[in-house]
Amino acid sequence: MAPEKELYVDIDRDRIREIVSEALRMIHEYVGGDFILSREEVMEKLEVILKNKRIGSMQFFLPLGSHKIPDMQLRVDPRRKEVLCKSGFKRKVIKINRFLRAL
Repeated sequence: MAPEKELYVDIDRDRIREIVSEALRMIHEYVGGDFILSREEVMEKLEVILKNKRIGSMQFFLPLGSHKIPDMQLRVDPRRKEVLCKSGFKRKVIKINRFLRAL
């Protein structure tokens, strides 16, 4: 049997950090109010995920929940280098995602 070859996906982790940071700034400005997790806590969760070697090209979610939109999550696609929000509050999330598509 041939030895297994290791797959490697070149992911620009610095660019993902920049995109998520900018997305958080835009979301905090647009939604306003108090958030369940601070910006620093969300960035720490992102760092844990990015340091994991198994990130690959899989999408992952970061919890953002605010008191206005408690179930809001940020979907990060590292392969496409894009972010979008996901929540049950469709109309509010659609408006936020219009801004985020520009990133």
